Amino acid sequence: MAHQKERKVTRFWPALAAAALFLCLPAARAAGATFSFSSQTGSYSVGDAIPVTVYVNAGQAVNAVSGVISFPNDKLAVSSVSKSSSVVSLWVQDPSYSNSAGTINFQGVILNPGFTGSNGNVITVYFRAISPGIALVSFTSGSILANDGQGTNVLDAQGLPANQYAVNVPAGAASNATASTPSGTSGPSAPVISSPNVPDQNKWYPSNDIKLNWEVPSDIDAVRLLYNKYQNSTPTVLYEPPMGEKELTGLGDGIWYFHAQFHDASGWGSTAHFRFQIDTTPPDPFQIRFAANPDPTNPQPAVILNATDTPSGIADYKIKVDDQNLIAVSAGQAASGPYSLPVQTSGPHNILVQAFDQASNYQTALASFTVTPIDPPTITGYTTSLRQGDFLVVKGTTYPNATVSINLEGQGTLPKTWTGVSDGSGNFTVTGDGAISPGAYKMYAAVQDSRGAQSPSTQKYDVAVSPGTFLGIGTYTISLITAIVSLVVILILAVAAIWYGTRKVRALKKDIAKEAQVVERDVERAFKALKTDIRDHVRYLEKIRSVRELTREEDILLKQMKDDLDRSEKAIESDLTKIEKRLK
Repeated sequence: MAHQKERKVTRFWPALAAAALFLCLPAARAAGATFSFSSQTGSYSVGDAIPVTVYVNAGQAVNAVSGVISFPNDKLAVSSVSKSSSVVSLWVQDPSYSNSAGTINFQGVILNPGFTGSNGNVITVYFRAISPGIALVSFTSGSILANDGQGTNVLDAQGLPANQYAVNVPAGAASNATASTPSGTSGPSAPVISSPNVPDQNKWYPSNDIKLNWEVPSDIDAVRLLYNKYQNSTPTVLYEPPMGEKELTGLGDGIWYFHAQFHDASGWGSTAHFRFQIDTTPPDPFQIRFAANPDPTNPQPAVILNATDTPSGIADYKIKVDDQNLIAVSAGQAASGPYSLPVQTSGPHNILVQAFDQASNYQTALASFTVTPIDPPTITGYTTSLRQGDFLVVKGTTYPNATVSINLEGQGTLPKTWTGVSDGSGNFTVTGDGAISPGAYKMYAAVQDSRGAQSPSTQKYDVAVSPGTFLGIGTYTISLITAIVSLVVILILAVAAIWYGTRKVRALKKDIAKEAQVVERDVERAFKALKTDIRDHVRYLEKIRSVRELTREEDILLKQMKDDLDRSEKAIESDLTKIEKRLK
């Protein structure tokens, strides 16, 4: 059975040096140091020597360096590696190279007080150009440890360089060439790389365990793979027979690239590059800050949203005030200025803000704020006692163009609320309805200004409602018309009956004179009561007209009642006079 071989450079660690290096393992990661190459680019011919010096640059004292450098072994070959003039004092692993694998390795210690500065010589690699094309020399991994007793890795995330060297490439063409293009036209096509758990190369993911796969055609006999933080690297790790998948675990945050290249009988083909972006850490801790607010009664305080996230950046925020619904705020909205919260009631509030990064990791912050209430309205007058069916009228002053609410509470009854709007000077008149049951009540008021700021309630005022004649304002017009019609019909029938009886019983008038007088008195009393009630309602409607304009129906009813009262009074007096004459 065929077995898979992974060709890598063998590393030898002396026991003492390994123990020394273990003491320098990184306890934390910080930015501040980089590697660099002696030349950024260059154009060479086949057979030329290409010396490349590796430098360390550190703004603080460092005492250990290590790295793995890859190069395309079909275009370059290493002749030798020099330690001459190196800042490294003790080599944990002597610099080594493998032309078959296309790698260079180094690992060394810088004794106290360490190295601080720029362009500290680490090693010099002497390449020889062996074939035309673009050769990319790049770091695939590395570390620079601080001389701080904790072995802090201070290598900057962007501190691993990559340089291109053009071999037999015409002037001007090198800048347009990429390492993903093979030097010849032969060779297989690039692998088609995909991932089941990081499928979108432009999105950030919170997992650092990456699964990658690709189809391997039957004529492919080997594959080279590599992953690093450089977009156009040439793979250097050989797998023979070829593999069709790779799982990477424990990667650090940042943007990574996976590179794969097929080999068949015609040679090595094009290189495929697959990008994946990892962010496993939440945004940085932050505090909720509020924009300066000179008015503590402002019901919409503005919150400043400026959380930070190094790997992927802030995507959006979620805000929750007390038990209200979550509010989503995009990073763009937050960047445009302080975000004003929805209108809040007066009093203390708790606020929670969650900052989400592009990979959906989040950081939470909590705070509290208080909205000071505005002043309550001033009541300058109100109806202290009402008859059932009367309108409650409340007058006062408050903020201009504010909404005033009048509340009425009584024992055993549901509270009632009426609202009105103050004028431009702050004066208001709020008129309630007449559907108030008899009893003792407490009346109070509150106000909400044009911003939505609210006041506490005023003191409570006593209001008394006494029983009325009719059912109440809700059925006032219908009840009044029904009562008038009913009484008028009764009176007409009574008068008609008397008149008819007197004609038929003239002979018996002496006998019934006494009864007729009784009926006369009853009719007179009934009409007097009716007249009193009708006049009360006429006065009531006139009282309403002094507070507000009457509706069209109310105005017609008022005039009709006055006319009907006059006509009925005259008709009944005339009929009673005729009856009295007939009885004599």
